Amino acid sequence: SDVCDNIHTHKFVEGKNLEAWILTQDKYIEWGTERAPSMFRRPTFPELYSHSEKLMLPMVGEVRAAIDTQAMLCNHGIFVCVPWHQLSGVRNKSLKKFARYDGEKPIRSDLPKREDLENNSKRFRIHYLLGVLNSKTAKEFLLAHRRNNVQLYPDDWKKLPIPEATLEQQQPIIDLVTKILAEKSSDPHSDTSALEVQIDNLVNQLYGIKQLDNAGGKFQ
Repeated sequence: SDVCDNIHTHKFVEGKNLEAWILTQDKYIEWGTERAPSMFRRPTFPELYSHSEKLMLPMVGEVRAAIDTQAMLCNHGIFVCVPWHQLSGVRNKSLKKFARYDGEKPIRSDLPKREDLENNSKRFRIHYLLGVLNSKTAKEFLLAHRRNNVQLYPDDWKKLPIPEATLEQQQPIIDLVTKILAEKSSDPHSDTSALEVQIDNLVNQLYGIKQLDNAGGKFQ
């Protein structure tokens, strides 16, 4: 639905409305009724969506990332990305495929420990991750490593190494991302390319890339 009513109570967004940095449109999805969400096909788990900040990544098209601050639901055209620590204590079959708590059964020594992933994820701020994912470096890396030129898969995104950075090193990128989001919030079509170039340069430094050339943005 285009409007919120007694049945359509949750904000909902599709992959086609995911642009770099922001989600450009939202609708409302039926929720809490006899058929929703109990009759949804291949549902995920509700804890994935309920956070005040999460990243949205597309399944189709160019490499880009957006932030959601309204606990939106989405369709299969979007991959929801949250730090592991935001899922602390959540246990289900989906998560057990990728990591398990110490002593969680059945024990899988080949999988990483949830405790380690949660502690590691606390070192990175959401706005820093958003800046990295929308950087030219990340885009070129993912273009070179994605399975095809049409779709992106979760495993494609997971190949991207996030550069190590202290909170002090993350802060300049966070500040620039905050400015971009403020401009996009006022005008989704605003030109933030100058701010994005600054982010690119900072991200390149963290990746150990000396510079981008002036012509085609090739790495040197």
